[in-house]
Amino acid sequence: MEREIQPLLLRLLTGEAFVLHQAAQTQLASWAFKTAVVMDQIAGTPSILGTDAYNFYQDRRPVAGVYIFVGSRAAEPWPAGVKWEDHPDSAFVRLKSRQLNDPSDTFEAYKKVIALGVLLIQVIGFTNVSDVGGVQYLAADSTCIWPYEIDREWPGEFGTLTVAETIPQHIELTITNDE
Repeated sequence: MEREIQPLLLRLLTGEAFVLHQAAQTQLASWAFKTAVVMDQIAGTPSILGTDAYNFYQDRRPVAGVYIFVGSRAAEPWPAGVKWEDHPDSAFVRLKSRQLNDPSDTFEAYKKVIALGVLLIQVIGFTNVSDVGGVQYLAADSTCIWPYEIDREWPGEFGTLTVAETIPQHIELTITNDE
């Protein structure tokens, strides 16, 4: 999977304009979810369900209840005393895990943010529901690539934001009935 995603990641990271078709969106979403699962398992307190990781291993696609958003990453200031390898604009994957607090206790969710150069990917997953309305509000100015909706123009249709802007201030979600 890592070798297969490299050509697509290079195109995204260079800012080359192209159409991100369904196959590319699925490939990117699958890689992002895999990366989120691996990093989550390394963390001391994993938030992605083991069954979701297993189902992904079987199908090689994000599971139901997972949404993947992509945006172009805005330049962030270079903090004093930070080494280049720790800077947010370095070529290393940055991943934050954030449990989403829901006062109604309706949702059990997690959010992973992968910042890779000019690419910002948000993996948002719900562990107890499969279809959620309003999830785009958790992703700030990003574009949903999973579940697939339509072909997208990169970078034209994708918003620009910083890692800090991926932290939602207000969440208003609804469960969509599957029936």
